[in-house]
Amino acid sequence: MFLKNEFLCEVKWQRFLGDFKQQFVQLISAWSIADLSYIAIINSNDHRSINPDLKDIYKLGNVLAKIEDQQTASRLGKIPQEDLKIHILFGLPQKQFWYQEILKTRNLYNNFLRYYILLSEIPKYFPKLKSPNDDLLEVTGFDIKSFAQLQFAGFSFIQNSPLITFNVAPVVSAKIPVLCQGNIKRYIDLFSADYCYYRKQNFPNNPLFFKPIIRTSTNKLIISNAFIWARKFYEGIYWIIRDKHMREKSQAFINNFGEYYEKYVEELMKFYLQPNQFNKLERENKQKKADWLIHSSDYLLVVEQKSALMTIALKEEYPAIHKLDEYLTNFVEAYTQISETVKTLKIQDRRIVKLILHFEKFYIGETVIKERVNKLCIGKINSLSDYFFIDTEEFENLMLLLSDDEDAFNKVIKAKIEQEDKTSIAEGKEFRDFISKYATQKRNRFFESYRHLIDELTENLFV
Repeated sequence: MFLKNEFLCEVKWQRFLGDFKQQFVQLISAWSIADLSYIAIINSNDHRSINPDLKDIYKLGNVLAKIEDQQTASRLGKIPQEDLKIHILFGLPQKQFWYQEILKTRNLYNNFLRYYILLSEIPKYFPKLKSPNDDLLEVTGFDIKSFAQLQFAGFSFIQNSPLITFNVAPVVSAKIPVLCQGNIKRYIDLFSADYCYYRKQNFPNNPLFFKPIIRTSTNKLIISNAFIWARKFYEGIYWIIRDKHMREKSQAFINNFGEYYEKYVEELMKFYLQPNQFNKLERENKQKKADWLIHSSDYLLVVEQKSALMTIALKEEYPAIHKLDEYLTNFVEAYTQISETVKTLKIQDRRIVKLILHFEKFYIGETVIKERVNKLCIGKINSLSDYFFIDTEEFENLMLLLSDDEDAFNKVIKAKIEQEDKTSIAEGKEFRDFISKYATQKRNRFFESYRHLIDELTENLFV
């Protein structure tokens, strides 16, 4: 499914009951395979006399779907009515929708490069902060460049078979010393676990997201879900470092990453825009202000950026509401900062547009998020109708558009504003929808300026 870029796959199978033949058409999803893998691990072992075939897996998938339907009905009956909408509409996309995006329009490559720039290049602007490179070295024994080279080699494990086999060609090891059998084994050990590990974990989500490589009781290595392994390819370094600081009960990396993200956005705008098209708002006496002003002929964008990533606890189908509200509190603060900034502006010739820039995608219409944040904002903000959420990828494309075609940029902003009053959960459109409507898809030139990084990592890797 991964190799064919299929997150959903329709399968046909049949079984015989005496002389009667039953035929089935079944939809298999990438996320159900992940759940089925975990359930199989905690309920069975390697020592059966009969190996299951694909029909058995399809049957198990069907049983799992029925069980999940029953569990869903039970859970929903216990949720307060006022929390029901956000509970259903937030969790499900976080669990499922990224599977649909991971390979679309170079997403895998772009996601890897974005993280790599943020953790390898941007920290060079902050010599006084502890480098992510040092953190990664402490945990893994590899610096970021070496680890990234191992990531590229590890990504090649995704083949037609889930069974991992790796043999490093001597010519590759000679040219890239880090790619030796011993180092690849150490790399695999970071992301693999035996059955005991999975059976003992009490994570709020599938522990395969932490350790996607399964070590069987016969010492074979299996990737049961290529999509999850691909996600580790681009997120892996970030979460290794963040988990290290969480174990140490330190906020240092999260705070530093906020600095890196702000600098990343600055470098992005410097690359695409003229100096008079944007400016940074400096805070005085710890006064709450937004981060950026971005100018076009018709609009003034007031931008506050938030770098917080959701924990794995929020990426399950039914996240705890109090944990979700803790995360959304970041955006309550963003609303306040933008509101205070707007009060100081004296703009009459252009309309002010208020943007909350968040690092990762929500995979959900902003209407749902805004309704919940509105509830958390009681007494702080009069109206949220003219505030908009935008994720990093959308913002990158919006800055590219402002650079290339300001008229098209203005049309995107206008269309986004006009749909605000008539938006329903079913009809709501995001910035990416309007950008694709008014502009042809263009390559991210900002990323292309960092193309040499990928060339350095992959040079001599494929022979």
